[in-house]
Amino acid sequence: MVAERNAFAHGVTATEESIVQAELPLHDLLHLQRFKQALEGLTTSRLVVRADMVDVENDGKVRYKLRILQGGNDHFPVREETVQGKLAEEWCYLLRPGGALPLALSPVVA
Repeated sequence: MVAERNAFAHGVTATEESIVQAELPLHDLLHLQRFKQALEGLTTSRLVVRADMVDVENDGKVRYKLRILQGGNDHFPVREETVQGKLAEEWCYLLRPGGALPLALSPVVA
């Protein structure tokens, strides 16, 4: 027991390099947490494609039938929803909560 205490208390001081190496897993964990925080908004967002336009309102909002692209279904569910602005056909959009403008991602290529 005394020998281990002496080796610890009176041994060679760790180099900066060895400390950095020992702390790498902690840094990786910190970066993972930041990455998760950055992507957190995507958990409440939905990936959609315009199926049909239903109605245009006076305030610039448009009511659409949207195909919700979620899961591994053969046929994605269609839901009616009011969106700020117009959605182009054959484009994929990310709908974010809080009435944010739809984010156009890219044309859907058949």
